[in-house]
Amino acid sequence: MTLRFFSLPWAYGILAVLSLVALGGHFFLPAFFFPGWSPILARGLFLVLAAGSLGRLYFRRLSRNKKREMGLGFLRQAIEKRDLSRALSGPGAGTAERTLTRLVQNADADLSEIRPDFSQASLERLAGLLPELLEEIQNETDALIRWGIVGVYLGETACRQWGWRWNFRADPALRQFDYLVSGLERAGGQADPFDLATRLMLNQIKTRELVERLKGGKS
Repeated sequence: MTLRFFSLPWAYGILAVLSLVALGGHFFLPAFFFPGWSPILARGLFLVLAAGSLGRLYFRRLSRNKKREMGLGFLRQAIEKRDLSRALSGPGAGTAERTLTRLVQNADADLSEIRPDFSQASLERLAGLLPELLEEIQNETDALIRWGIVGVYLGETACRQWGWRWNFRADPALRQFDYLVSGLERAGGQADPFDLATRLMLNQIKTRELVERLKGGKS
């Protein structure tokens, strides 16, 4: 249980705050904060704990930022290989339809952290999860998987909430990720959920603007 506590991202922040509170309390109210302790020992211990916790918190944050930057790099590489001009539709997109349908069915497992109910509110929860998804990207295949999951979830939510329909297309050059050229359509408009997923993951669009675009029919 103790080891699990220190694996949580905010654990060292709490430890730093408690150490500083104990340090200040012993300094100003020694009769109430560890009265039996030697002043030098108590203050030195709490100071070391506070400094160590803050240092650990800083380097942990630095490491997470580096992981996210690396994930963004792999994501950009994956995005560059997407070519809408060579997309197949109709019977040629049968595999893409089956893959995309399977991803929708697996949303409970793939995105369990956001309680995936395909509601508008769940898109806000999805946006909050994106930094963690970026940290999980270790190579281009990881990037394609996360990008696909986010794009499919956006597209399926648009279908259930705002009347869009999937237009299944495939790019054989992408192989098992051929569905990444599929889009959305409805009377009066088309939308590209994977382009929107790209903008969301690269922090180029906010959830509110994304929702307005899907409601209004703009890609």
